[in-house]
Amino acid sequence: MHRGMQEATLRRVLVWNRTPEPAAQHAKEFHTVNISGDALRSIGEASIVFMCMPTSEVTFERVKEMAPHLADDAVLVDCCTGNPTVTRQIAAWLKTEKPGIRYMDCPISGGPGGASKGSLAAMLGGDPDAIDIVKPHISAFAANIVYLGPVGSGHAVKAINNACNVSNLLCLHEGLLALKKMGVDPSAALQVINKSSGRSLMSQDRVPQEVVTGDFNYGFKLGLMAKDVSIATELMDEFYPQAQVYRRTLKVHFDAMAAGTVNYDSDYTEIVKHQEKQVSAMLREEATDDDGEKPPQPTSPLQQLEAENLELHSEIQRLNAKLASSMNMPEL
Repeated sequence: MHRGMQEATLRRVLVWNRTPEPAAQHAKEFHTVNISGDALRSIGEASIVFMCMPTSEVTFERVKEMAPHLADDAVLVDCCTGNPTVTRQIAAWLKTEKPGIRYMDCPISGGPGGASKGSLAAMLGGDPDAIDIVKPHISAFAANIVYLGPVGSGHAVKAINNACNVSNLLCLHEGLLALKKMGVDPSAALQVINKSSGRSLMSQDRVPQEVVTGDFNYGFKLGLMAKDVSIATELMDEFYPQAQVYRRTLKVHFDAMAAGTVNYDSDYTEIVKHQEKQVSAMLREEATDDDGEKPPQPTSPLQQLEAENLELHSEIQRLNAKLASSMNMPEL
């Protein structure tokens, strides 16, 4: 997402990454400055710090590490898909420890393709007085920048956005599976849906490109999507306790991972495999071996169950531990 920032902002850009190699490659390719070796000492030179960590909890840890070394009037811009509750906690902590520092949440949407093209959408929350300071830099990777309100607003909108995304995916795929079982060609159904009021990004892009083809390679982890839907349900708990849709979407994620149908590192579009397993049907053609034959299947329900148990037992244990750690939940 920082491609072109050096040229777009005409500023000296420092780069740090938890894994040093990407930072070194970025510095080589885009003429930025790799500070992976002495990040805390160098961070004081930065007037604006962009962060993109996997969770708000990790972000909070990094902010606490950086705070003593930051310039007194630095602006922190948090681009992760974060938890607005933790975001507000970070802002409150900084107000006490480093009152001159302004903290902005700025999650992004548009996927890997949008990041490389500089066409992302940016959802900005925080101090309105800092908007003009950070906006030229955000425009290096985002074409649509919207200020949404006080700190945490951006992260709240991003969680709702992602919950809508995958809920829509599940809704559409569920309907197409039923239509296929009825004898309707899913491709024909998509053709008319995409010219009708039910069309969406899922019907026009994700399902045709990732599901029907069997690629499942959009580039966003299912475990991270589950985290985002969980954040959305927390918002519902606080502001709309009667809400049901996102809670059902979250349950599908938990059920699918617990069953071993998918895991934390699966592409998020693979969540539809849980529906396929339930109905014993899929929109794409079944896989075949090199001779064009279907792979051999267990010859009895008992053999099939034994094979699945052997294959999935260790994976279920691993994903439960990983999911519990990432979401601060007890293991399933």
